Amino acid sequence: MKDFNSEEKYITAMERGLKTVEGRLWSSVMHLQPADLIRFKCGKRHIICEVKYVNQYPTFYAMLEKEGLSKVLPGLTTIEEGVETFATFYDDAVKQGRSIGAIGVKVKQTQSAVQRAKTKLDTPSITSFLTPRKRAKTDA
Repeated sequence: MKDFNSEEKYITAMERGLKTVEGRLWSSVMHLQPADLIRFKCGKRHIICEVKYVNQYPTFYAMLEKEGLSKVLPGLTTIEEGVETFATFYDDAVKQGRSIGAIGVKVKQTQSAVQRAKTKLDTPSITSFLTPRKRAKTDA
């Protein structure tokens, strides 16, 4: 599983199904294949996504134009705003015209689902069910 740092707002947008494409430098995503898993992290919060596809583009502008701004950076209204947003993360890459990767993602597991599963396993009824019971001796 590949780990990527992200921002809280992008993780939330993925959970809500608004952000379905992640943009990264090609060099960091070129080895990803469909069905691979990615963990996007922000502090202690994370989300696990499945890779649906990986596309290569010459620029962030080309990637945003082809993939769709709303799928990559929901809430922005122009591709220029999107390029400016990526420049805050990858200023040198934007200036140098480095190759960009677009990862189509599908949420597989949110952290809250993991926490709920752990909580359910810790409930007394589950714990008692999983704990071996002593059998009463019977004379036969």
